[in-house]
Amino acid sequence: MAQSAQIQDIYPLSHMQEGMLFHSLMDFSSKAYIEQTSFTITGNLCVDSFQKSLNLLVSRYDIFRTIFIKEVPDLTGPQQVVLSNRELTVYREDISRLADQEQQTLIDAFMTKDREKGFDLQKDPLMRLALFDRGDSQYTCVWTHHHIIMDGWCLGIILKEFFNMYDSLKNNSPVQLGNTVPYSRYIEWLGEQDQEETAAYWSEYLKEYGNTASIPRIKRRTADGNYKADQVSFS
Repeated sequence: MAQSAQIQDIYPLSHMQEGMLFHSLMDFSSKAYIEQTSFTITGNLCVDSFQKSLNLLVSRYDIFRTIFIKEVPDLTGPQQVVLSNRELTVYREDISRLADQEQQTLIDAFMTKDREKGFDLQKDPLMRLALFDRGDSQYTCVWTHHHIIMDGWCLGIILKEFFNMYDSLKNNSPVQLGNTVPYSRYIEWLGEQDQEETAAYWSEYLKEYGNTASIPRIKRRTADGNYKADQVSFS
């Protein structure tokens, strides 16, 4: 926090974020909120554009430049601190010399180690990307982040924007994306809500429930009962 010139904004956490910060401080070894996905990219990948797309994404969204501080002088409760600038570096490794099974074993081991590494919410960038060159124009990308900055719903949107940026940069065309709304706007709205009124609403709404209510799920499976993988190709 000594480098105050690098701070763009400070504001409270949402209740869900407070819970995640609490559990992270209570038990750093727990990886309950570490999210990780991997996907294969096939084609002529421009690594330079891939790296630039990541940092363009970080500059576009405040939440990717945010750290979470349990105590800030003169402020009550934990705060999220948005840094004015932060750059991330894609970890790259060429594993094309290895056989397919050896490649997969190495990637699986990396993913396990990266999850175990976790994140220090008070200082670390809370997102990491790794890119493995598997040869024959095939790459595996491992995307690891903490749930406190992004959930599963967001990830699909972020990936779409990321590859839109990549496509534009690779083809030397303007990056055209809509305006963003900073997360601080949601925090402001949350702070304006009447908590007693909200609690009364949900108490009334749920009073007829005698058992735990489950969330309905739609399982998209093939006829043999297995999930069907999908692919997105680009050049």
